[in-house]
Amino acid sequence: MLKEKYSLVWFLIGAFTLVMSVSKELMDFFSGLIGVDYAPSAFFALLIACSYLLMLSMSVSISNLKRNNKALAQEVGLTKLKLEELEKKLNKAEE
Repeated sequence: MLKEKYSLVWFLIGAFTLVMSVSKELMDFFSGLIGVDYAPSAFFALLIACSYLLMLSMSVSISNLKRNNKALAQEVGLTKLKLEELEKKLNKAEE
């Protein structure tokens, strides 16, 4: 499932893309603001920059999940080891 924060980001990017592609004046204003003569090129460059920012955000999220997954796997391993030791002690006590 898509988290709320990511769905909001995708919605905003979609709305921005729609508004910019429909409004020629807004595209011309934006391209003039950043100093590009051909407005669609400026718009395309902006979309590429947004894509890079999204990929960076996803990479950070994946890195955090990988670190959490490693910690959980280590904790499960230690818990399993303790359980095996307790089972051995219990088996020795029963003998």
